[in-house]
Amino acid sequence: MRSTFYTYLPQYRAIIKLGVPIIMGQIAMVLLSICDTLMVGHYNTDSLAASAFTGSLFYMPLMFCMGISLGFIPIAGACFGRNDKFEVGNLLRHAHVVNLIALIVLMIPMTILYFCLDYLGQPAELLPLVKPYYLCFLLSFPFISLYFTYKQFTDSITETKISMKIIVLGVVMNIVLNYLLIYGIYPFPELGLLGAGIATVIARVFMAVSYLFYIQFNHKYAIYQKGFRHGGFEFSKVRTMWKMGFPIAMQLLLEASSFSLTSIMAGWIGTIALAAHQIMLTFSQFFFMVYNGLGSALSVRISIFNGQKNLKGVKHTTNAGIQLMMGLFLFNAIVAFSTRNYIGVWFTENDAVAMLIPMVMIPLIMYQAGDALQITYINVLRGLGDVKPIMWISMVCYLGISLPISYICGITFHWGLTGVWMGFPFSLSLAGIGYYLCYRQNLKKKDRWLDEKQM
Repeated sequence: MRSTFYTYLPQYRAIIKLGVPIIMGQIAMVLLSICDTLMVGHYNTDSLAASAFTGSLFYMPLMFCMGISLGFIPIAGACFGRNDKFEVGNLLRHAHVVNLIALIVLMIPMTILYFCLDYLGQPAELLPLVKPYYLCFLLSFPFISLYFTYKQFTDSITETKISMKIIVLGVVMNIVLNYLLIYGIYPFPELGLLGAGIATVIARVFMAVSYLFYIQFNHKYAIYQKGFRHGGFEFSKVRTMWKMGFPIAMQLLLEASSFSLTSIMAGWIGTIALAAHQIMLTFSQFFFMVYNGLGSALSVRISIFNGQKNLKGVKHTTNAGIQLMMGLFLFNAIVAFSTRNYIGVWFTENDAVAMLIPMVMIPLIMYQAGDALQITYINVLRGLGDVKPIMWISMVCYLGISLPISYICGITFHWGLTGVWMGFPFSLSLAGIGYYLCYRQNLKKKDRWLDEKQM
């Protein structure tokens, strides 16, 4: 056991060093979401409802945009592993084109949707609040897309602290501007929900422009800048990057859809169940962010070893990654179990909602191992560039297995919200097993290729 620990210690350190800044940045985004909800909710209820409705419309496009940008990491990481920094800079140029295409694909229907807001069946009193807030989100979308592009670039070259610093500064700016513009703190006007929208635009512009100036005018990145400006353009690279990013984007959409559609089932059960469901989603985000941060670091490390054709490095990093994830699973499970009777009280004064939380904690604790497993191997596959199976496994597990089980247990068997959440332990565990089998198949192919090369 001791010798095993020391064997993987360098990999533990490398993954944690890359992963912690990513985790901190993602937790900052979750805290921003909570602060937004609290500030807007304290302003008035209509603003809170309008904010929630608008946010739900943009959540899926945001996931798709981020997924497309993630297609950059396995390609650029492999080049970085070969120390081909000029090519990484050139790939960044192509990544801008890929994300511009994704932006156009998303912005056109989202713009059309703006003119259809009157026909979506929302309360008439909310529309004057929704429309300007929607326009703020639409205006800020190109800037968050640019931020994603640069974030994946710095992550792929193992400089994850940069994105953490920029996103933390952006979140702090957003929260301060929220306070000033929502409530009209002197000398700023009281704008309510529109103030929150303007704060979002300013913060996202700041994040994107900060990244742009930092990368393009920092002598540290001179070789990347040279590749970006003088490396030429090949449409085949754009096509390759799109093919890499699209399955990742679809996987993110399918997983997000699985959780979003259970909100509808929770609403069928009743208001109390829906409120408890929202609390559980907020609480579970923190666990997911920790898993996902380490998973992203794992993807970067795997892509580098893959570029070096270092199969031993791939295996060692994967083994170290799953060991760290299982350690996190145990930690998260203990935290969830220990706080099960307090979470509801922290989030609400409604006793009925608070009493429901401990029961829903049971499936949440049950799916922690499956979530850790699937995040580990999905990021390993991303690092290896083996992304085609991801979309199909996600479709089967997240929609074909999770939702029917949630419906049967929650609605048909009348197990309530606890039953709705029972779909996740099955779907996430099966997805993890599916991704693991794909990883094993990929290793076999690489082993055969190395054997043939040596003959």
